[in-house]
Amino acid sequence: MKTTPANVVSPASISEPYVDPQEAVRFLSISPKTLTRLAREGLIPAHAIGDRMRRRWRFLKSESDTWMQARLHSNHHLRSYQEETH
Repeated sequence: MKTTPANVVSPASISEPYVDPQEAVRFLSISPKTLTRLAREGLIPAHAIGDRMRRRWRFLKSESDTWMQARLHSNHHLRSYQEETH
């Protein structure tokens, strides 16, 4: 039976910290207004804190990265299709 030393932390037990909109904007290289609009419309993974009138948004970089990768791949396919048809 394989044992793990007590001082080794498994990756699953490390929780990812949420980042504020300013850090998410820097990470994604988009404008703050675009980020807020995407979050409000539910088009980007975002976590609302607060009441419905004045929400504060928090983001996970891993979710934001997955979202961006999907957009990059879909845009690449769209460009390839447009080049083939024109």
